[in-house]
Amino acid sequence: MRSLLLLLFVGMFIVSFGQDKVTKITVTIEPYKYTTNGAFHAFLALTCSNRGVDYINGFDFEWGYSYKLKLKQTKLAQPMQDAGDTDYDLIKVISKEAVADSTTFKIGLTGWVHLSHNSEKDPGAFVFNTNRTCTYLDGMVFSYTDDFEEKLRTLNKTDGYKKGTFMFLNGEIFLISL
Repeated sequence: MRSLLLLLFVGMFIVSFGQDKVTKITVTIEPYKYTTNGAFHAFLALTCSNRGVDYINGFDFEWGYSYKLKLKQTKLAQPMQDAGDTDYDLIKVISKEAVADSTTFKIGLTGWVHLSHNSEKDPGAFVFNTNRTCTYLDGMVFSYTDDFEEKLRTLNKTDGYKKGTFMFLNGEIFLISL
């Protein structure tokens, strides 16, 4: 009898060893993202109550909104090399609330990022639009005043780093200090 139980236990262990582990979790997403470094370039990641969550399949983030989400968390038994070992999929948006005007947040701003092998074609981390707006890392559009333009353009040509303070106002994002 003991041998049979041991054999059953070992068999269950072997079968479960190579399988993904799926659980459901609830997380809170802040109304802004943060700059982080990937394998080859910088990108904007979700600011989440669970530090391991920087991207969620099926979730469309909008700047200026706080979220409470129910997720399917899949711990991969055999993750791809140089990739995360956990996937997150949106099950349900529990709540979505706009932040109050004048809410501020800080983001570390990095300058030049390696987007192409030819640095002459690389636009840098900032793309300057019309009407004193700028797009940072293809993910955050913000407005700035004249006194910040030269600082941003200089940062864009270097691999420097500065902390920027931003404010939500009337559905837009404004740079208020650098």
